[in-house]
Formats: sequence, structure tokens, C-alpha cells
Amino acid sequence: MNNSNSKAQVLIIEDEKGIRSLLSAELSRKNYEVDTASDGEEGIEKVKNKKYNLVISDIMMPKLNGLEALKIIKKISPETEVIIITGYATVENAIQSMKDGAYDFIQKPFDLQKLFTLIEKALEKVELKALVAIYESSQAVFSTLKLEELLPMMIKSLKELLKADEVALLLFDHQSQLYLAAASFPLTKYSAKEFYLSLAERLKSSIKLNRSPIVIDVSTDTEFILEGSKIDVDIKSLVVCPIVLKGRKYGILCVAREKEHSGFGGQDLRNLAIFTSQMSQAIANTKLYEQLEIKISELEEINNQLAETKAELSSTQKLVEKNRVFVDIQKEMKESLSEALKYIQPILKDIKASHDIKKNVIGVKETIISCHDKILAFLK
Repeated sequence: MNNSNSKAQVLIIEDEKGIRSLLSAELSRKNYEVDTASDGEEGIEKVKNKKYNLVISDIMMPKLNGLEALKIIKKISPETEVIIITGYATVENAIQSMKDGAYDFIQKPFDLQKLFTLIEKALEKVELKALVAIYESSQAVFSTLKLEELLPMMIKSLKELLKADEVALLLFDHQSQLYLAAASFPLTKYSAKEFYLSLAERLKSSIKLNRSPIVIDVSTDTEFILEGSKIDVDIKSLVVCPIVLKGRKYGILCVAREKEHSGFGGQDLRNLAIFTSQMSQAIANTKLYEQLEIKISELEEINNQLAETKAELSSTQKLVEKNRVFVDIQKEMKESLSEALKYIQPILKDIKASHDIKKNVIGVKETIISCHDKILAFLK
């Protein structure tokens, strides 16, 4: 099991040992987490097995040069930024590298301070792209109060945000039992459904899961992946994250990547933490709205009962005899009204809820109050 790390993950691909050691030492002093590779092939293998925010690569190297490595790196991890190191004779190649997706290039011999500035800007771009993706996802997540509309949006947004191959969301029902509520794969896919349900059941009471997301290496982590588990053989790594708001656990989220992709890194986990906090709030809003709809139905039923009672009462004497019925109905009506309004307020106070949602909820609130006033006028 891996732990998240707030440090930026940097890979240096350089065949000259002196430059490689110098960059590694200097970047480590800058509080980056640094790995190194002596040629392009070794660098590609590291990118396959770990998520890097930034790769710094020389162009002229044995086995696999920097331009070829760049194309493969961007295919494996499109969000990873790449800075190319080039000699004076290969500036044209460096310019071509930018067309192929490199962030920028720096010439040898290079000034360390200029390189550090370039690295900071590249990492700022990585962070900005992640924030934009999260913002766009949150706009979709808070656009509806219907759970059946919300869940597919969440799965789609999360799969795109984390470049995941599989996503499974398990929620607790009214009896605190987990069920597979939504997934990126068909819910009829029995083997995947059984695996994620089994995994979530084992983890739902885990203290580790209450503290933070759990990152699982499927091939080695026997603590959580039981022998004989029916998991897709292509899955390499998993992140399991609780869906919690104000101490209430709504469910468990599982996000998986296949073997040809790199594992989950610190930036992935930070993005996931932000997204799941929004997901928790959005799910809580849908639950409140469901309860609000129930209370509205109860109020409508009370209103129908009053109409029926009014039709039955044809004389003052009968009104007196039925007075007890009105008293009981009035009491029940006040209680239901109070309950309904209670579910409305959190949605109106939620700063993340969209304007359209708040407008619709305000309309519901005004309808309830109007219904209440009409009933009181009738009772008087």
C-alpha cells in the first residue's frame, strides 16, 4: 500500500552521470521527489510504473533518444509535462519536441536558476490544468438534484479527471448495506461487481480508510486483495476512497488503472480528495431533496384529506362533530411543513449549488408555504 505525497514527482533522464547527479541533488534540495534514469528505455519503464508531474530529459542518449521517449511518455501520461535538455547543435530537434508536446527546452550548458524557474512554471501548468478539470467537473456535479442523473456524471467526470480505466461507486442503502450504485463498466458485469463489492465490504470499517484514501498495488498488496479474488487481470493499481460529509459516510469510491498506465501519484490523490469532497456534498444534497419530495407528498396527501373531509361535511353540526379531525390534520400538517422546510435550508445555504437548483428549491418552498396558508385559511 502506498501513501500520498505532497511533493512534486520529477524524473530526470540523462545519460551523463555528472549532470544526472547534479540535477538530482539540486532538485532534492528544492523539496522535489526525484528519480533518475540513464537512458530513454529506463525512463519509459519508470513512467509506466509511477506517476510523474514532470520529466526532464536529454535528447542525445543511447538506446532511445529524448524525442522518441517524449512521444511515448505523452502517450502513457498526457498530463505529465516534459522539459527537454539540448546541446547547441540540436536546437531544431528541441523545437520539434515542443510540437510533439514538450513544455519547453533548455540548452546546455544551462543555468540552474533558469532551469528551476522553468520547472516551477511547468509544475504551475500541471496544477492549473488539474484545477480547471476539477472546476469543470464540479459544474456538472452540482447541476442536478436527481441521484439517477448525478451518478453517471460523477463517474464520467472522475474517469476523465484521473485518466482511470475503471470507476466503481458503492453507496449505503437505508439499511446501511453497500450496493453498486454506478460504474464505468456495465452493472451486469458480474465479476467486476462482485470484486468491488467484496473489497468495499472488507474496507468499510477500516480505520485506514477513515483517515485517507488507500492506494493498492493489485499484484503485491495481499492485505486488501484476497487470493482468488475475481479481478480483471489488466488492473494494476486501485485507489479506494470514502465518501464522507460531516461525519456521515455515504459510500466508497474505487478508481482503477490498468497495467500499461502509471500508478496513482500525489497529484492524483489531491485531485481525488477535492473531487470526493464535492461528490459527498452533491450526494448529500440529492438525499435531502429526496426527503424533501417525500415531505411534499405528505403535505399533498394532507391537503387531499382535507378536501375529502370538506366534501363530506354538509352541515354545521357535522363540522362540530368532525372538529377533532381538523385538529389532528392541522397538527400533522405543521409537523410535515416543518420537516419539509428543514430539508430545504441546507440546499439554499450550499454555496456550491447552482443558481438553477436554488431557484427551483425556492419555488418549492414558496409552493409549500402557499399550500400551508390555504389550509390554515380553510381551517379557520
